[in-house]
Amino acid sequence: MPTSISRTLIAAIAAISVPTLSALAAAPPTSDTRGPAAQMQGRSGPDRTQTSRVEQQIASLRAKLQLLPAQQPLWDSVAQVMRDNAKRMDENFQQRAQATATMTAPESMAGYAKFAAAHAQGTQDLIPPFTALYTSMSDLQKRAADQVFREDTHRDERPARRQGASR
Repeated sequence: MPTSISRTLIAAIAAISVPTLSALAAAPPTSDTRGPAAQMQGRSGPDRTQTSRVEQQIASLRAKLQLLPAQQPLWDSVAQVMRDNAKRMDENFQQRAQATATMTAPESMAGYAKFAAAHAQGTQDLIPPFTALYTSMSDLQKRAADQVFREDTHRDERPARRQGASR
């Protein structure tokens, strides 16, 4: 599989879970002393859950890939895995949010590891259906898909490069 597709799948999963992972990571104190999990629970609107965000990402990615009607069943498989991943991440987050108040530091670390493992598994789960979709694409569609994923990867890498340069 081309490296750009692997990176894109990772970027797609990361885009789904980065806001939640960021909230779970140790954050500097703020005026809201409830902690990251409670702060996330109190949110409302379209950014409240991974599940709601993934629908926006599915629609956006589908439009960018310019899929043909015959490719819809393959796309539906990709979208379903994205939805399933988001649901699992939401469930993991809710479990963690409920336990945060009484967690010890090692338990918190173990919970974060569980969350990261679910993220990695979600990435693995996306590879087969996306590969099937990609294989069905014309050369022109593949070039467009590669470009979409390269742009997403470069956008995601830029902040890390800037942080590395400032050290």
